[in-house]
Parts: sequence; C-alpha cells; structure tokens
Amino acid sequence: MTRPLKNSGIDALESIFGRSNASKDELLDLKEELELRTTQRASTLLEKVSERISSLPKKQTPASTALPRMEPKQASLPLEIPGFSTAGATPQISVPVVVPTPKATVPSAKQNQPVLTEISVEQAYRILRVTTAASWDAIEASRRELVSHAQPDKTAGIPADKRSQLQAEAQQVNRAYRKLLEAKQANTG
Repeated sequence: MTRPLKNSGIDALESIFGRSNASKDELLDLKEELELRTTQRASTLLEKVSERISSLPKKQTPASTALPRMEPKQASLPLEIPGFSTAGATPQISVPVVVPTPKATVPSAKQNQPVLTEISVEQAYRILRVTTAASWDAIEASRRELVSHAQPDKTAGIPADKRSQLQAEAQQVNRAYRKLLEAKQANTG
C-alpha cells in the first residue's frame, strides 16, 4: 500500500478535506491515511471523510460495458430423469459454477525445448547406443528400450520436469532412428 499523505500533518489533511473540489481519489487517499492514525482529530476527520465519500454520487456504467464481479457459487438445479420417479420429490444436483479468470501467458513446453538441429549418422548411432556394425534388429531393439522409459505408464509418478526431460530424450532417440532409417533406405534404394 502506498501512502501519498504519509508525511502530511493533520492540519494538511484537514485542509485537503476542507477544499470543496477534492476529488474522490483524494478523499480515498485521505481515508486510507486517517485509518492508520490514532489521534482524536484523525478519528473525527475520518468520520467526516467517510460521510463525504458515501454521499458522492455513484458512477453509473452502461450495461453493455459493465463487467460484474462473479464469484464461484453453488447452484442447485432440478434434475428430472424420464422414467424415474422419486415419489413426488424433485432430485437436486449441486453444481459448482466457477467463472474462469484470465491467466498469465505461460510458455508451452515446445517453446522451452531447444531448437532441433540436423544430426549426423554418427551421432544417431551414439544416441541409440549401438555401434556402426550393429544389425538393424539390434538398432530397433535399442530404440524400443530407450523410448520405453518415457511411456506414460512408467512416468506417471515422477515430477513434471523429469517427465518432460524423458520425453525430450525419447524424441531425440526417434530422430536418430529416423536418420538411420533414411540412411538405410538411401543405401538400398
């Protein structure tokens, strides 16, 4: 809370109140300051300021631009189910009604990931943890093993940052596999 009138004495505060053209903002600042003071003069002035603020005309906002403040509410809605009778009673369901609030812009996980660069065939072998002499079956088995660590059923209980790291590693493994697959197809075709 800022206190623009913090260094003003009670005489200056009474002077601000005494002006006939004191704005509502000035009166609100005055009220906030006086609420923090304990002298008799401050208490008396606070009562006068509060009365003047309450007597100010309320500013009317056109209905088209008015945005009412909505709070979550419990609502009971009647529920009628065809073919179901509750002997004269209407079943009630409580439905929480929550008004969404604007959220701050949070970068998505894709924005946090590094920019993917082209990998070489040698790098692909290293990522898949196989040698250049490995058979295609060994390459596929290694890929399956490395990617399996990022499966949702295996990552369910771990923190989100570790889970996203495992997913990024699995994507890298898949890129390496595709690179070796392209190289294989280029050699055979």
